[in-house]
Amino acid sequence: YAKSKIISEKLLIKNFKKNDLIIFRLPGVYGPNDNYKSTIGKMIKSAKIKKIINVYNTELKRDYVYIDDINIIVQYCIINKIFGIYNLVKGRSENLENIANKIKFFTNSNIDYTSKLYENKPKNLIFNNVKIKQILKKFIFTSTKKGIKKYLNNL
Repeated sequence: YAKSKIISEKLLIKNFKKNDLIIFRLPGVYGPNDNYKSTIGKMIKSAKIKKIINVYNTELKRDYVYIDDINIIVQYCIINKIFGIYNLVKGRSENLENIANKIKFFTNSNIDYTSKLYENKPKNLIFNNVKIKQILKKFIFTSTKKGIKKYLNNL
């Protein structure tokens, strides 16, 4: 998966002028209309249907960005003719247990902790967001708690 992303980036860089190209490297994206395919979406679906949130590994930390934030940032960059390669991330990783507790708060669901070994997955993915923050000086990303609430309100 990661290899295909790198190859795709290289193809784009090779075939487009530097001033005509913007590449966003995205973390875990979630929000309404993701058809419960995102990690957070799957947890919300389980909470709504089964009243149980399955957490397979409390140690895994990821950076999750709400879809509305991505829409705003992409639109801003297009309008302002901003080009380059950017990690479109908050710069803060959050573990699945914290996310499950936020979903539990809104849905009154139970959390089921199941230990699965993810030997090939890094436990904590941290992305550098300095470059995107230089462009979006005053932008505040949606907190995970607020994003989960918005997601649930749009169902």
